[in-house]
Amino acid sequence: MTTTYLRHDELLAESKERFERETIDHELTILHDDGLYRHVRCARPGSGIHRFELITWPGHLTISGDVDTALTFRRADDMFQFFRGAGDINPGYWAEKIVGDRRSVER
Repeated sequence: MTTTYLRHDELLAESKERFERETIDHELTILHDDGLYRHVRCARPGSGIHRFELITWPGHLTISGDVDTALTFRRADDMFQFFRGAGDINPGYWAEKIVGDRRSVER
């Protein structure tokens, strides 16, 4: 049995392609928008498959969805601005910002 290791840029490209393919028919619904208190859902109408939600409050952002784990990040007051300015995905740095079990960021 051989193990194939993808380079960081290959893994990111593969993840981006998969995300775009699995969410192509999704719609963004703003459920709550009050300053830094937000609740946004991204889902295909009539389906829960690959659905996810973003919830923010000052200094925090939680991502949850149809998977078994929700992640909560803690960093800047406006977490949308934090992730917009993040540029490249940096799992190690993002893991430092997770509240609770940091090992879950590996997924």
